[in-house]
Amino acid sequence: MLQDNEIERENVKVKFEEALEKASFGIFHYFLILISGVLMVSLFYELMSVNFSLPVAECDLNITSKSQYGLVSGSWFAGVILTSHMWGLLSDLYGRRRILTVTPIVAFLTSVLSSFSINFWMLAIFRFFNGICVASAGAVVFAYLGEFLTIRHRSRSIMIASTIFSLLSVLLPLIAFLVINQTWKFELPIINFIYKPWRLFVLICGIPNLICGIAVYFLPESPKFVFSKGDIKQTIEILTKVYKINTRKSDFNITHIEPDDDYQQTSNKSGLFRMMLQNTSQILKNYSLSFWLISIIQFGTFYVGHGMLLFFPDILHEVSQFDGNENLQLCDIVKSVIEHKNHQLANATTRVCVDQLDNSAYIYVMILQACYTFGFIIISLSVNFIGRLSIFIFLFFTTGVCGTLIFYMKNAMFATYLYLWMLVSGVASNLMNTVTYDSFPTHLRSMAISTTMLFGRLGGLAGGNVASFLLEDNCNWTFSVGGLLLIICGALIFFIPVINKRNVN
Repeated sequence: MLQDNEIERENVKVKFEEALEKASFGIFHYFLILISGVLMVSLFYELMSVNFSLPVAECDLNITSKSQYGLVSGSWFAGVILTSHMWGLLSDLYGRRRILTVTPIVAFLTSVLSSFSINFWMLAIFRFFNGICVASAGAVVFAYLGEFLTIRHRSRSIMIASTIFSLLSVLLPLIAFLVINQTWKFELPIINFIYKPWRLFVLICGIPNLICGIAVYFLPESPKFVFSKGDIKQTIEILTKVYKINTRKSDFNITHIEPDDDYQQTSNKSGLFRMMLQNTSQILKNYSLSFWLISIIQFGTFYVGHGMLLFFPDILHEVSQFDGNENLQLCDIVKSVIEHKNHQLANATTRVCVDQLDNSAYIYVMILQACYTFGFIIISLSVNFIGRLSIFIFLFFTTGVCGTLIFYMKNAMFATYLYLWMLVSGVASNLMNTVTYDSFPTHLRSMAISTTMLFGRLGGLAGGNVASFLLEDNCNWTFSVGGLLLIICGALIFFIPVINKRNVN
């Protein structure tokens, strides 16, 4: 009788979320969260590799204006923007794991090639292809991680992965200092080429992609994706593997999962372009309010947190050269440096090449990343209790006000602190991805994340290029525009339907 009851219990049908809960939360998820954090930081490393390198590579790459900074950075964002939608669709059709295995390795190869650039156009081309590859991680990693997690672990786990991202980001200024400020040179006289420390730094920043591509190869496909294809058997096999790793037991007793709204939603692969239009149409028709609000907010967040970040090391280096002039505004210093460079070019005088960044540039970027780390830790601990809305309100309004106040600061160093806190608004981007996750079903989720992130990258592209022109012609508007955008994002956050949803453990 007992044996019959046991057989009956083992053959009971459960819902997917219950099966995921049965697989438990443990070692497998910790490793997955770690790899997801490294995947996130790989995008940041690739972006910042250029931000740190350009000030000391101006002579090597024949850079003569701030607008060329924007072109190099913009090419990377262009690669991301043009392919984010495609990567989201491909992962929704063919799986998350395939994308996250191949593209990071190719991204590493483009970083190697970038390190051998001989002018800024060549660097821009290689960064464009690098952007195409890393766009896949930005589009897929949140869906891949989230689909291994139950609703009560999802937001917190994504924010823990974001904390890992920020902890590793703190190391980047230290790596930059240890590598870029070296004085060695490796000459190749046959091709008249000199390999300098900044080139090695660009290559090093691609290594996280290589590590992630290899690591994901050994991980299973997303069980939620496999289930949405209609393959219940493989779904159970994946969950059994996860359960065995987490518990070190082999008694996973679920034999069937009940179909739900996501079941067999990604089984149709008839025509890539047709599916792209069909899925996009569903998003715009059924989830238009959430989609447009999230997209606009991501645009504003990336405009400041990524686009304006491009000039942070360079501006800090310039401020350090005017140490002691407390009455100068931040924009007075920027304008003075630009005029000095233009005077050198106009009079054909010998150009002074910068081979090393001032130490303060590394220190303040490290402080910025420490703020990111602290922010992610606080959000991870509090998001389930105080809710995402309260966090967004605090972030957007405080950072936005800081941006608008920079214009009024008579002390350049104090204005730098406001600039630093303004950039902390980038913390909101990853938390916003948890909102996107909750707003869309499985068969549209990856595309929704990738498309809203596309608008974010577009904001980064706009921020980098608009700031590059405003810094030269109307510096104060550079920060005022960014601050106003963040305040607008803070106002729009109230209208997202799922913003008050809490995943309380």
